[in-house]
Amino acid sequence: MNQRQRNKTWLGDIYDDLTNLEINTIVKREINGSIPPEFDEVLRRLHDRYLAKLRRIIDNNRLDFKLEVASHSSFKALHKNLTDFQKYMAEKTILIEDKDYSIFLRMLRLMEFIMDSQEEVLIRTNASAIASGRNSEKEAGEKDVVAPTQKNVRLYSMDLDQIIFYDFRKVNPRLKARIRRMFDMNTEQIAMQTRFGIDGDVTSRISEDFVSLDQKMLMDVHELHTKLSIQYWKDLVSTVFDIVTRIFGKVFK
Repeated sequence: MNQRQRNKTWLGDIYDDLTNLEINTIVKREINGSIPPEFDEVLRRLHDRYLAKLRRIIDNNRLDFKLEVASHSSFKALHKNLTDFQKYMAEKTILIEDKDYSIFLRMLRLMEFIMDSQEEVLIRTNASAIASGRNSEKEAGEKDVVAPTQKNVRLYSMDLDQIIFYDFRKVNPRLKARIRRMFDMNTEQIAMQTRFGIDGDVTSRISEDFVSLDQKMLMDVHELHTKLSIQYWKDLVSTVFDIVTRIFGKVFK
């Protein structure tokens, strides 16, 4: 990707961020105050959660769909199982529960996002040899020591079973933020959702499964999140406007 393409992609990302605002409120069974995990752990746990959720959807709906077992764990393999399951439902005209289907679509869209990102990460090419038991150069012996080399692999297809050998420091921050947000949402059902469009259109939805809960508490929490998001959005627009003004100001001077 050349500099012009990168600039075009960056501008497209900024445009998407500025013209779309979405606030989601979820209800979790339990919340712990643990420190947010590192990005490598987020990727591994997100994959395992999504795969487990897909299995539960299949079991809960008593379907005869068989998941394909890959040689190693990857988002690519998970994506294939999700798309195969989507084709299976279409071919057999199967309708699953709405809450399961909404979560299924959320998982599928994230896999498509990761695939389309073309993001690459760095890995040591002799990682598999180290993982198989050679934990140190002394254990391997001088003759067996292989100088580590590095190569780029796609985040979409990387081997999650050897995730400790990958370097995520140069991963696109926007991609990281999207994945972390989906990790935080987990596979929980969204209780309330509000979307703002650039044209001023606002859409709010509440899941009927949560109507029996304390609606005032949900509304108060959702309203607070909405106010915070709008303020953040306003600050972001102001910052981008200042940056663009300075750039074009220098260009036309």
